[in-house]
Amino acid sequence: MNVCLEKFILNFFRTRLFCQLDPQSQLKSALEQCPTSEEKERSKAKKQELKNKMKELEEGKSESNDKMLRIKIQDLENARQEDLSALKAKNETIQALEAISEVQRAQLNEAMVTIKSQSEKFNATKIQLEEKEAKIRALEAQILEQNLLSQKKEENQAAINRGHLENLALLQEIVDDLEGYNNQTANQREAEEEEEEAKRSKV
Repeated sequence: MNVCLEKFILNFFRTRLFCQLDPQSQLKSALEQCPTSEEKERSKAKKQELKNKMKELEEGKSESNDKMLRIKIQDLENARQEDLSALKAKNETIQALEAISEVQRAQLNEAMVTIKSQSEKFNATKIQLEEKEAKIRALEAQILEQNLLSQKKEENQAAINRGHLENLALLQEIVDDLEGYNNQTANQREAEEEEEEAKRSKV
């Protein structure tokens, strides 16, 4: 009776376990072997057969019948162990798939963190480039202003140079006029001296 009870409990929990699992896409292959109606009927028949054999054993059948009954009981026990092994393998498969899902989830999270970090670096680099571009524009404005100032200075210097040239020309005219005046004055004085000398000679 204990074997029957164990078989019943095993089938009961095995059915609930495989039928109540979350049907994720990665677990479909592991869950395709859930007990069917035929398997349940066969299991039920095996349990009934085991129950009947145990009853016959308890009622004291012959030694040969007892031996065959024990063999059948052992076969049923072996089948139960096979079912347990299959259940264990399915559980291990499910756990492996879940572990793979966890690894993939961790990789996805790591990739998201990496993308976020790269995005932050990109934004920081973009800000730095914008600041450098602003500095470059400011320098260009300063250079343009300096060029304008230099151009004005050159224009002023050219005007000053023209003023100097004009002043030099005026000075040259004044010098020429002075030289002409001096020459004229000298000639006039010389003529007057000659005239006075001539007058003295006549006397």
